[in-house]
Amino acid sequence: MKYTAERNVWRKKESSHCNLVLSVQKQKNPWYIDSGCSKHMSGEKEKFISMSEQKSGNVTFGNDAPRKIRGKGIVSLSNGKGKAQDVLFVDGLKHNLLSVSQMCDKGCEVLFTAKDCKIKNVSLGKLVAKGIRAENNVYILKEEKEECYLSKYDESWLWHRRLGHLHFDHLIKLKNRAAVRDFPEISKPRDEVCKPCQTGKLTRTQFKSKSVPSTNKPLQLVHLDLCGPSRKEGTGKENYFMLVIDDYSRLTWVAFLKEKSEAFAKFKIFKALTENQTGRKIKAIRSDRGGEFSSRQFK
Repeated sequence: MKYTAERNVWRKKESSHCNLVLSVQKQKNPWYIDSGCSKHMSGEKEKFISMSEQKSGNVTFGNDAPRKIRGKGIVSLSNGKGKAQDVLFVDGLKHNLLSVSQMCDKGCEVLFTAKDCKIKNVSLGKLVAKGIRAENNVYILKEEKEECYLSKYDESWLWHRRLGHLHFDHLIKLKNRAAVRDFPEISKPRDEVCKPCQTGKLTRTQFKSKSVPSTNKPLQLVHLDLCGPSRKEGTGKENYFMLVIDDYSRLTWVAFLKEKSEAFAKFKIFKALTENQTGRKIKAIRSDRGGEFSSRQFK
């Protein structure tokens, strides 16, 4: 198992390392946002919040020098609040590297510009971290006051999704009322919008009304729909009504039903009445394919 380290950061000459460290905005041991690094990796064990030891695997630097992978875990980033998951602890590594490809695999997109780079969670539309361009043309993670995460989700968004995109106010109520055992602390986002929630609230534009009907004779096409049960019974204790509309004339009939099972009997009465009055036959029926219109009798 081999991983590749950034070729733009790692060079064999020690002088280039020294110049690089001195030019990084006076940050001590910063995190480099690295497009040539296949995995997040660090050589500082104290940065790891939790780590599982690993005895197999090597990392090959730009000068083809291998280094042993000693573990894998979660680290605290330069701002002290952010986290990155699945970070390799590499023996002898003197720089902290954040892999662009690994961030993309976690559902993020990384946009590089001439001055900085932005790491954004695609599904949430949320800016999770930002990098700045140093004097030696490398990008380093910017220290932020707010908490940022390079793991796939933070706890608040994760529980928002688990509970069917429940509103954050209700998530906070669940925590405050201790309605769920071992429920984590929930923080309400300020400006971020959940993309699935936003999409779910979209409305579709109406279809344009047709000036010319699709049919040219009565009873060529008849629309059927059944509504109910209603809140109040009719005079004959009816709970449902069946609506029948002729597509050509837009003439409408209403039949009242006590049960849905009466739909076919009511339709037979309507069919006989209208065909006798017009001298024409019903050619086609259109419905919402409800069970009352897809029975064997209707077929």
